[in-house]
Amino acid sequence: MTIEEMCNQVFFNLFIPEQCNESIKGKAQLKIIKLMQEMGIMDLGYYDVTRESEWILAELTCKLNSIIKKRLDRLNILGVQECCIRIADVLSAFSFAIFEPDTISKNSKSLIDGINILSQIFGEKPEGMELQEKIGILKEALNLLYFETESNIENNNCQNKTIEGFMDLLELETSTILVYELKKSLRISKNCVIHFEENPLHIYSEQLEDVNKVLQKMLTVKESLYDETANEVMSLFREEKGFNDKSLFLLCNEFESNETVSLSLKDMKALIKEKLCLNEKQLDFFVSIMFLNYKDKTHDEIIRNVNCGFFTTPFAMDVEGKVWLNKSNLYEAAKYLRRRVINEDIPLSKNIKNVIKEKINEKKLPIIKKELQIKGIKCFTNVDLAKDKVLKKLFYGIKNTPHEIDLYYVSNNVLKIYDLKNYLIPLSVKESVIRIGNSIAKEATKLHNLNNILENNHKLIEERLNLHFNSIEYAILLTTDCYYADKNKDISVIFVDDFLRMLRKKFDTKNE
Repeated sequence: MTIEEMCNQVFFNLFIPEQCNESIKGKAQLKIIKLMQEMGIMDLGYYDVTRESEWILAELTCKLNSIIKKRLDRLNILGVQECCIRIADVLSAFSFAIFEPDTISKNSKSLIDGINILSQIFGEKPEGMELQEKIGILKEALNLLYFETESNIENNNCQNKTIEGFMDLLELETSTILVYELKKSLRISKNCVIHFEENPLHIYSEQLEDVNKVLQKMLTVKESLYDETANEVMSLFREEKGFNDKSLFLLCNEFESNETVSLSLKDMKALIKEKLCLNEKQLDFFVSIMFLNYKDKTHDEIIRNVNCGFFTTPFAMDVEGKVWLNKSNLYEAAKYLRRRVINEDIPLSKNIKNVIKEKINEKKLPIIKKELQIKGIKCFTNVDLAKDKVLKKLFYGIKNTPHEIDLYYVSNNVLKIYDLKNYLIPLSVKESVIRIGNSIAKEATKLHNLNNILENNHKLIEERLNLHFNSIEYAILLTTDCYYADKNKDISVIFVDDFLRMLRKKFDTKNE
């Protein structure tokens, strides 16, 4: 099999229904079931994993990592890396052919034709959630596989340059991603159960199905990544760093005659510096956020890290020191750069952070405040309790407890405290939605810690805030409807638009 044939196989495989054992995900699930059979826990043809038996998932991860290492030991590492780079190119080109067909190469027409044909054959919508999820998992699997090759550099002298074993490696890494997702799903709920079935082949969790519903809903949401405020942020970013997403699109034009380029690190850096007109400090920053770097990272950090992968950091160095770049990956990275900046996933100056906080993260606060004032409710926003000369003693040396309150007011003798959170729509892998759930769980824990301080000092809090209340209620307000439950650890979780509608209905009804 040639690399081109393998790329075509991956392309074709994306359309095979997920339930089919011949799909990459189906084969990955089969590998998981076979390992569980070898562990002697599938004697009945099925098995349920809960938090109490979570060790099974950890054991599966260890076994998969061991198998992957043994497979890599038999292959030439540079050959594996080249396969990863080529398939990464296919996946980015595929995404653009679906959503922005005019932005990719001269080969886009044949690619779009192929997508349309396979879509009709398998009845799979290219823009649908299931196919986008498969692309997301494959992207993560490629990133993990490239990470594995960097720890096997000494094996580059292996003369076996065959790529026949590459698809097997990709399936194994996909198995690793699936097990990782399952481990994360156990964190969603203490009652979570993961069902493994041998015949028919099936791995299922109700919690992951809830995540799927969120993803399905979020695919229809339009983000404000290109409004006036977002453009202002990116302009500020360019003033400081010398480049932004538009600069990366212009850089793509420098590679018009080549879909994939390979240069020495020195030559690639010189090219970037010249074309983007960067100074040395700006070039160093560019390299730090746009070059693929797995140094000192673990498997879990690769999966979680939006700053580490072909599709956000597309300048990838191989074992011989050359830097590879796919034009389609650079296009995709340009798209993601704006998201990474606005979501503060990369280092930013205090000035840019303040603009993001005021004009993006908290832009709904003035609207809420005005709505409450119209209803005769006095409310307060962005109050830092630790700046009060008396209350600051309560927070001294206390960790994992917020002291700045985004919004609070008193209604019916209840102090209502709201924590506003801005989570952008995650990348296509469902693990990103689970990650948001984990972040919300951490915020809920912080609010419980805050409650301990406030309740234990009730009279003092009333005095310093000049308010009277009998009890306290907390809620997390989300600027994006990206969560799968209405509570976390007894803390309400509310989409901010729903909160505004609820306010209007509640107080309008009262006034009638």
